[in-house]
Amino acid sequence: MPSGHDAAAEASPYFFLSYAHSHGLTPADEFRRDRLVKRFHDDLKETIKELARGGAGSLLAGSVESELPADNRWSERVAQGLARCRVFLALYSNDYFSSEHNGREWRAFSNRLDTDQILRGRRPEAIIPVLWQPVSDDALPECARDVPRARFDPGPTYRRYGLNYLMRHLPEHRAEYEAAVLQLARRIIAVGERDSPVQAERFPEYAAQIDAFRRPGGMPFERPRIRIVIAAPCHPRLPRGAESDMYGERPTQWKPYLPDFTGEVAQTVKRLAEYMDFQAFVEILEHSQEFKTGVAPTSPTLLIIDPWAAQVPALQQRLSRFDGGSHLKLWIRPVVVWNREHPANKINEVDLESRLYATLSHCRRRYRPDSPLVLDGLETVQDLLAELPAVIRKAERLFFSEIAREQSEFAQPEELPRRPRFRGPGPGLGYGARGGGTGEPEDASPPGPPGKDTGKPGRDDPGRARFDFPNTEGEP
Repeated sequence: MPSGHDAAAEASPYFFLSYAHSHGLTPADEFRRDRLVKRFHDDLKETIKELARGGAGSLLAGSVESELPADNRWSERVAQGLARCRVFLALYSNDYFSSEHNGREWRAFSNRLDTDQILRGRRPEAIIPVLWQPVSDDALPECARDVPRARFDPGPTYRRYGLNYLMRHLPEHRAEYEAAVLQLARRIIAVGERDSPVQAERFPEYAAQIDAFRRPGGMPFERPRIRIVIAAPCHPRLPRGAESDMYGERPTQWKPYLPDFTGEVAQTVKRLAEYMDFQAFVEILEHSQEFKTGVAPTSPTLLIIDPWAAQVPALQQRLSRFDGGSHLKLWIRPVVVWNREHPANKINEVDLESRLYATLSHCRRRYRPDSPLVLDGLETVQDLLAELPAVIRKAERLFFSEIAREQSEFAQPEELPRRPRFRGPGPGLGYGARGGGTGEPEDASPPGPPGKDTGKPGRDDPGRARFDFPNTEGEP
């Protein structure tokens, strides 16, 4: 059994060391870099153990090949380390930024930093780069260019050639190498004890991570705006039984996840949408124009619903009106936020559930089979962050589908070719047109295909509609 300190270190290691595994040309040099990395890892771990208060837990990613287990336990251990470690130590090299595996590791840890940004409004500087071999600025992917690189400076040889060079020429550069290890250890401890990111509730699926270093081709797609509409009561008119501390003077100040999470849900969802590259705008249900009958869609919309809103007559009527016409506004996606563990919500759970489910009966039949948690209630902020991205993407797709449908309906109809008209009997055989014609129609030139002779887009013209996002929701 591990000791108390060892168990704590295993549960929350100080650092995760991410590096490019070597692929040598001969058996003699195949793992030379790996052995150097392992020595650096061990030296750094021992230094942290001497300086830190709680041990020096760490995880060496991509360990020496002979140490890799034959089963899938290694990927599970990597996933656990990425979810729990306090600092992500990246050994920069050209091979590192060419590695899909390292890109996945970076992505998994970076997701934790994004979660901190969403929940707390700040992003910890918990990715620490180490120059293993020289890398030009042009070779750095976008995600690495924003990471500060001047947090430690052991000397000019390191800046020019990197840590790998110091270790290969250790007798001449021992002092600089030891300075690098010491400075890194102090930096890791400082971040790990004061500014480490929140631990992930669920281990990331390592194989499913997108390579953070992959360079997308072409111009990025410009996402539209998104509306975040809050349906919640506020002071001074709270329904009887509602917890006063959860509400402010405006609905947007609603804090449903007290006491575990003290943030306003409106700002949390806004930061999440901005992380997904949307321009996010927060409104309240009473003032939102998107819900009016006959109003054309202006943006994908999330309707964030507090179960207590159905206990307020004015809000309940607005929600019921939306529910009855929700099939006409599929780009508005309802999301119920419900901290069922809070004492006030537990005591009133039956009444809240009965009134809310009756108010949203059509929405529940339409959306719940696809996303049951979203309509039953997202009970924790972790549930909110896990479920909401898919809801946002659905709202976006349905918004574009609605825009395309409206453009198609309001497009001018194509001109049909004129039907041939034959004149009455004339001289000769009785089949010719008046004036000795041949019996051909008045307009003898054949009609061109739609979109050619009329100047209007034809049925196969790709410019006919700006958007072509199929509706995959299975809804009417």
